[in-house]
Amino acid sequence: MTMGVYWPALVVCVMVCAMCVTDRTVSGSEEHISVAAVIRRVTAGVLVQGRPLGDPQTTGPRVLTKDGIIRGLTADSAHIFYKIPFADPPVGAYRWRYPRPVTPWRGERSASAPGPACMQRCFGPITDKCPKTVRGHVSEDCLYLNVFVPLSVNFSAPLLQLPVMVWIHGGDFIAGSASKPLYDSRLISNFTHTVVVSVAYRLGAFGFLVTGTNPRSDSVGNYGILDQQAALLWVKQNIAVFGGDPSKARTHTYL
Repeated sequence: MTMGVYWPALVVCVMVCAMCVTDRTVSGSEEHISVAAVIRRVTAGVLVQGRPLGDPQTTGPRVLTKDGIIRGLTADSAHIFYKIPFADPPVGAYRWRYPRPVTPWRGERSASAPGPACMQRCFGPITDKCPKTVRGHVSEDCLYLNVFVPLSVNFSAPLLQLPVMVWIHGGDFIAGSASKPLYDSRLISNFTHTVVVSVAYRLGAFGFLVTGTNPRSDSVGNYGILDQQAALLWVKQNIAVFGGDPSKARTHTYL
């Protein structure tokens, strides 16, 4: 059997282990998914299929968020929406400022390709390959999230209200990306019937530099944490159109 079959199972097992590390309630809901059940269902799905993840279809699902229309893609394991903005770009005069609400767009926005990682230095045994894992680049314009939706969700009919997992990547606040292949959540979404959201946030000096205490003239720090909060607000306001229940949203992270 080729490595193409084993790799998705390894990815999901790593994410399941990470889910056990930190588990914070977003809405107060006490609903839990059994880790053992996740492993059984995901492993069974991978082995029964007996093949790597399939290529996406040329046309994908279309949803209307509060900011505009988004078109994603459908693979053989899940519906996927990449690079959805949850805040305006923190660039220029807005560098080292609180995240700002998204400016609504006209027409249809493509969500078929991952976005860049937030600015970071690529070094060391963990981050030395970061250019390859984020499609070759990093950017200050990086406040995007990805949404993975089970195939059972029919976007043209009344939506299911599924549990929501919000994944916040680790990296000691200096490295990482929401779009690493390691965090591809299509399998865990489909086989656990969960809507999975992976979130980017500002890192290093761009996210945590402190130069003073006046938020209008100084960098007061913790912008990366504020980005995470902005992403959670986006989930609360928009996840229902993806088949998720905002009252059943939980965050998971691995620092």
